[in-house]
Amino acid sequence: MSDEKLKQLIKETIGNNDPYWNEPVFTVVKKIIDLPDNTECVLSSLVEGHDITETKFMFEIDKAVNEVCKKLNINLDKSKHAGQTIGLPFNISFVKKPLIVLPDNLKDYVYILNGDVFAKQKLPVELESEFEKFKRELK
Repeated sequence: MSDEKLKQLIKETIGNNDPYWNEPVFTVVKKIIDLPDNTECVLSSLVEGHDITETKFMFEIDKAVNEVCKKLNINLDKSKHAGQTIGLPFNISFVKKPLIVLPDNLKDYVYILNGDVFAKQKLPVELESEFEKFKRELK
């Protein structure tokens, strides 16, 4: 995605063109895009040139970055910390993963748990090959 398209997506997601918000979100999202899949990172370490002790600012940046990443099919997976009370969301590590999007014809028959795909029941014969293909693509 070009920088201009990403800036436009950020502008649409945030709802304004205020550089105070847009520039740090752009910088952080660009860094996340450049990370290899399955890299562990902390959002607050990606914010530059701003006072990260300003909690309201960081909450808003965290929210905007997560929304933009979802639109880019990037999952900032914090499941490693599920059920833990450990701190502010922008200081909790995440693992960059592509979002898993199930094909429409498989949605009723499969589920995803911890990044693995499972069949809920025996699949109809006509969907077995598509299910196997989808599993291979995830690996």
